[in-house]
Amino acid sequence: MRGIQLTGNITFPDVNNRITTSACNVFNIIGDPATLLYIGGGTTATQTSGIRWTNQAGFIVKNNKVTNVSCNTTTDGIFIETFFAQQEILLANWRTILLREFVLI
Repeated sequence: MRGIQLTGNITFPDVNNRITTSACNVFNIIGDPATLLYIGGGTTATQTSGIRWTNQAGFIVKNNKVTNVSCNTTTDGIFIETFFAQQEILLANWRTILLREFVLI
């Protein structure tokens, strides 16, 4: 489960994608800040991330606040997998990124 996912092809990666805003003091909100466990729900066994980039080239991600991402396996605020060329990542804020473990008795 993810907030935003961009996936290109390993042979022909996506090029120059951007997740940003028009002003440096304005932020995208990924995940509902008022709802605990909003992305992933806390109990899913699927890798969860607020933003995930796969097979990307020359991307920009800036001015994003990622919040309330959770699951009971791998959990990431921003996950970058297989990238090519130069990237730009600025002003990323993470809040409440949780790896949840539940024990049933």
